[in-house]
Amino acid sequence: MKTCLIKQPGGLGDIIFCQKIASSILKSDYKIYWPVIEPYQEIVSKYMNRDSIVFCKETDDFPMKNYYSSDIIKPTKESDTDNIYLPLTYSDLNYHDAAATFNIMKVKYKIVGMDYSNWQEHVELKRDLERENYLFYDVLKLTDEDQYNVVNRWFGTTWDGYRKDMDIKSDLPIVEMKDLGFDNIFDWCKVFENATEIHTVDTAICYILEKLNLKADRKCWYTRNLPEKGFSYIDDVYTNINWEFIL
Repeated sequence: MKTCLIKQPGGLGDIIFCQKIASSILKSDYKIYWPVIEPYQEIVSKYMNRDSIVFCKETDDFPMKNYYSSDIIKPTKESDTDNIYLPLTYSDLNYHDAAATFNIMKVKYKIVGMDYSNWQEHVELKRDLERENYLFYDVLKLTDEDQYNVVNRWFGTTWDGYRKDMDIKSDLPIVEMKDLGFDNIFDWCKVFENATEIHTVDTAICYILEKLNLKADRKCWYTRNLPEKGFSYIDDVYTNINWEFIL
């Protein structure tokens, strides 16, 4: 089997969004090695497990590691083996215009000549309902009848990443996302699905929500960028949710 090495070690939203690219590669009888940063390796291996994709750590040994450690920024195919190296994390560096740099998610598909529409259909999310129920019922003490507003102000790799100040206008009780010491982002799926309102900064959560059956009447997305840049870089990426975009 031929090898494809993908360089997109983070963030988690990028990894989720690029699953359609992986699907296209798999159709051509490749085995994909996808190194990710250590905080993601365990959760993507569990919750996004797919046949013929190996989510490994960047520190592991894996095929074509010499490419991974190089300064190559363009997709590369070896002529003698047909093995492929896809440095998706450097996609924007292949274009010398402000629009490409700003549309940093969309250019990941542009660099491989693909359309990113319907990317959600290629995300295979394996949920752990036992963990979700434990967080929902036992830790947060929520019931199926509760009305609440789940709020996420954090973005970045871990809970001690970056915090977005958000002026939230809602009379509902707030379930504030925070580090509970045992949880990961996928454990919150039941909390998301049963919320009456969702308020979140632009982060990996937004990609996960595209795969869930949400009850929320109101879903508010807050930009992490400067307001003058707007949200055009993402407005047609999230297509399953009618977001209220707040700059």
